[in-house]
Amino acid sequence: MSLTIKNLFAGCADEVARARARFNTAKKHRTAIAYALKETRAVAKLVGEYEFNGFVSANSYDDDATLYLMASVYTENMKSVAVTTVLTAAENLGWNSEDSRDFATETRATRTFKYSTQVGKLKVVLEVNAYIKADGEMCRIEQVGVEVEEKPIYAIKCA
Repeated sequence: MSLTIKNLFAGCADEVARARARFNTAKKHRTAIAYALKETRAVAKLVGEYEFNGFVSANSYDDDATLYLMASVYTENMKSVAVTTVLTAAENLGWNSEDSRDFATETRATRTFKYSTQVGKLKVVLEVNAYIKADGEMCRIEQVGVEVEEKPIYAIKCA
């Protein structure tokens, strides 16, 4: 099969059809999304409207979808009132506490706390991200070691 304009546009048309299907799947969860946003209103108020974001991930092949909500807190340390207040509000939702993880580089550090619940066929995930100042008095970023990774290297060799 040769590459033609018709083939290229057919591929685009398929992508548009899948996007419409994902959009229609997401629309089916409108009531569940409204419920989840109402439930998380206390967390949203604590972090402020600019620090509370979200998006919907929906499939084009079934009715399942996921609502991802992210709350950001900027702080000097993990025991600050801002962090503990937001985490208490998140825990008061009664959702499953999935995990927490740290991410640190030379210039920034983040601890993410993850909560989830199921509302019908909609999975709702709330992530509370605590961004720690790199030069704070109580917490700071320090190098704690060096990681060396062995990785195979490949090249083309011809006879």
